[in-house]
Amino acid sequence: MTTGLKSNESVNDHDWAIKFSNFDSAWALTPPAGGKSKGEGIYVVHPDTGYTEHPELLDGGRVSTDRSLDRCFVGPYAKYQTAHETYQGLVAPGHGTHTGTVMMSEWGAPSPGIGIRGVNGAAPKVNLIPCRVTNDVFLGDSGDASLARAIHYACYLSKTIPVGVISISLGSVELGAPNDCLRIALKRAKSCGIIVCSAAGQGKKFMQPDWQSPVYPGKSEDTICVAACDSTGAKYDVGFYGQAVDITAPGVGVWHGKSTRVSRKTNYGDYLLLKGVYTIEQGSGTSYATAITAAACAMWQAYHGRDALIRKYTKPLLFAAFKRVLINSCHTPAGWDTSKCGAGILDAQKLLQQSLPAKSSL
Repeated sequence: MTTGLKSNESVNDHDWAIKFSNFDSAWALTPPAGGKSKGEGIYVVHPDTGYTEHPELLDGGRVSTDRSLDRCFVGPYAKYQTAHETYQGLVAPGHGTHTGTVMMSEWGAPSPGIGIRGVNGAAPKVNLIPCRVTNDVFLGDSGDASLARAIHYACYLSKTIPVGVISISLGSVELGAPNDCLRIALKRAKSCGIIVCSAAGQGKKFMQPDWQSPVYPGKSEDTICVAACDSTGAKYDVGFYGQAVDITAPGVGVWHGKSTRVSRKTNYGDYLLLKGVYTIEQGSGTSYATAITAAACAMWQAYHGRDALIRKYTKPLLFAAFKRVLINSCHTPAGWDTSKCGAGILDAQKLLQQSLPAKSSL
């Protein structure tokens, strides 16, 4: 099994990243008894900049807006996300919507009555729980604390619903010891059987020698650290790399739902909001590679049945089982630098077909 695009495919295709990592082939597989396809039944908690009322997110009815804690972590108006960078300090408007649609949108065909083609999410049956924890994808101490609270919230939810994955397309440079509250939260997620996928990070302005390794929490041993590649399999030119990276996935020129600025009048004056409309665009970053990998993780749990996996491994060992299967199933091109870019490139079909390891081997 290899990854990549066929000769008749290009990055102009809205689902090129899906085809690149063989998600379309993975969708066609028949799950074992009790399993489900396309991530159905699994919940992904998504700590990010919040969400917008974009049809690619909401029209499928699988965004748990009743469980979303947008307003609790950062402030009011989170549901819509402001688009004006000086309003409430929002630096990365729409980021939560963009990464969310990459995970779970099912708008692969032209929308009825409109004819505008949407994007295919990598796991188009998964459920999403957005949590707005930051105004900026680059976390500081307050962002670390908010992210930790969202992880604890995911652990709380997992007592009553099948929360299988936390997708973190955020990070901070940790030159010293990791933030204790976030470190503790990550370990709790592992003990609850929740697999955390986190971005390696990128950025030209952070390319000092000490800052080229993955950001935290991506570099934590309690997360699946994800780097990005382009449609040829070449590594992202401004991405962070190093020993902490576990896997690489498509992250350059990935199509996603686009949030559009809309003016709104209130009793406090006029301000701009981000409102979802029927538009898409391309974006680049380890954020998208992480969302795609998190979707693959949700598909793996749905395919084998989360309850069956927990019976086989117990919750604390589920992370190790998935990491083993993920690494063993990836495609490693000739000349691949495993010391910096992880074991290889994500292959969703092979991930689902990979034999499950014995519990005693973990």
